[in-house]
Formats: sequence, C-alpha cells, structure tokens
Amino acid sequence: MLYRSVKSSKDAVLADALKGELLFKVQEVSFNNIVLYQNIIILSNNLRHGFRNKPKALGFWAAVIALVIMGCYGPFVREISADETVIALIRFTFGLLFVGCHLLLTNGIHRLKIRVSWPMVFSGIALACGIVFYSKAIRLLPLAQSGFLLYLAPLIVSILGVVFLKEKLSIFKSGCILASFVGSLFLIDLNLTFHGGTGLGKLFGFGSALCYALFIILNRMIPQEVSGQGRTFYQLLFGFCILLPFISFTSVQAQPKEMLFLLGAGFLQGYIALSLTIYSLKLLKGYEYGAVSYLEPVAAALVGYFFYGESLSGLQATGCVIIILAGWVLINRSLSYGR
Repeated sequence: MLYRSVKSSKDAVLADALKGELLFKVQEVSFNNIVLYQNIIILSNNLRHGFRNKPKALGFWAAVIALVIMGCYGPFVREISADETVIALIRFTFGLLFVGCHLLLTNGIHRLKIRVSWPMVFSGIALACGIVFYSKAIRLLPLAQSGFLLYLAPLIVSILGVVFLKEKLSIFKSGCILASFVGSLFLIDLNLTFHGGTGLGKLFGFGSALCYALFIILNRMIPQEVSGQGRTFYQLLFGFCILLPFISFTSVQAQPKEMLFLLGAGFLQGYIALSLTIYSLKLLKGYEYGAVSYLEPVAAALVGYFFYGESLSGLQATGCVIIILAGWVLINRSLSYGR
C-alpha cells in the first residue's frame, strides 16, 4: 500500500513536471511566433518602402555607376596629346552620335520633340566649360587633387538648392555632406596651398566645380516630363556648339591609339556616364546627388594610385572610407524614410 502511494506521488510529480515543461514549450513557441511575426512586419515594411522608393533607388544606382565611370576620366585625358578643348569637343561629338543611334534604334526620335528651355541651354554650356576646365586641371594636378577641387561643387549645390529650389536640408543630411567634404580634404592630405606650377591647375579646378554646380542646379530646373535622352541630346548639342568656335581643325590630330581613347571617352563619358547622371538628377534632390558624387574623387584617387603610381597615404585612404560611408548612410536614410 505504501509502495503504491509513493509510486502515485512520483507519478504526480512527474506529471506536474511534464505539464510545466509542456507549458514552457508552448510559451516558447508563442514567443518565437511573435518574434517571427514582428520580423515579417519589418520585412514587409522594408519591401513596401523599397517599392515606394524604387525611382529614388534607381536614381542612386545610376548616380553611383556614372560617378565611378567619370572618376576614370583621368587616363583618357592623360593618354591623349590633343588640346583639352579638342578632347571635350570630340567627347561631345561621339556622345551625340551614340545618343542619336540609340534613339534611332529604339524608335525614340519623338523624345526630341520638346520645348527647349533656357535651363537646358545653359546646362549644356556649363557642362562644356566644366569638362574643359577639369581636363586642364587633370593635366596640371594629381588626379586626387583635381577630383577634390571639382567636388567643391556639391557644397555649392547644397546651398543653391536650398535657396533657389527650396529643397529642405536637415542637420543629418548636412552632416553627411560635410563628412564627405572632410573625406575629400583627406584625399589631398589637407593641402590647399597655392604654390609653384599648381596654382593655375587649382584655378581650373575651382572653375570646373562652379560649372559642375551650375550644371546640376540647372538640370533640376528642367521640367520633369522631359525625357532623360532628350535632355542628354540637347545638352550635348549646346555644349558642342559652344566649343566649336574655339577649335582650329588643324590642331585636331591624333594617333590611332589616341583615337581609341577618344572613342572610349565619347562612349563611356559622353554617352553612358552623362545619360546616367542626367537620369539620376531627375530622381534625386540636389544634396542627395551632391553627397553621393564624392565617390568620383575616390575613384580618381584609386585610378591614380593603381595606374600612375600616385601616392595614397593613410590619411587619403581614411578619406576614401569616410566618403563611402557617408554616401552609404545618406542613401540608406533617404530610401528608408522615403524623402
């Protein structure tokens, strides 16, 4: 009798233990289900934001690809002995040809039937002058320095965008742009002195920055309904027209090897990069493009380091990392909050 009571009490304890363990398992499963449900909600929100911000995401991708391509412009200039104005004109010529062929092959000639506005005219002129000044700066300065001076433009754009385009610039976004600018300062080892034969190169660099800033702002003023290909074609056309009077055709001489570089500059820089840049400027705010555009001097510095043996100090490498991180943070923030 006593044995049975002890056995029954053991069974009761065991049953209670099993019941408690089962209850714990149920609670654990319920908690895991709650966590899973929360993760699904977060994922769906992220997907909804991603689809809602798809145009902006495409704008960022277009900008990044274009900036990397443009950052590789230095070798094209250095491998061609012709004058910088000649290089710019041939780049515009090939760019026009490639855009025209693209429109013909895709039955897109109707995209050129648009009302040409004054921002479109002057943006093409600013682009042409900026390319000439930048090409001259590349000849006279290391690629990292010429790239840095060109990218004083985003600071100018951020200010002009707030004043003329009524773009809202938060403290966070201002911090990202400032961090990118500090990173670009690191790219030139914090050396902004004008001495020796580099003073003229730096003046050309400042000129290219001003022209590039005007190019960005004027593109933001072009009506949104104007197609990217239409913008590209007419801006190349007006840039070509402004450069043509300054060309002496007796000076347009190039070796077969140089013609390959001219063709590459026309296709990559004059067509692909410019088309992507103008497309991204339709979708991004001026300060968004400005912050991301600091990737170009990073690309220029890396090209100079790997192909021309130009120095890349620890401070310059740190600047590259700062610029990339600041751009990534701004892109992530813009896509997450949809503004």
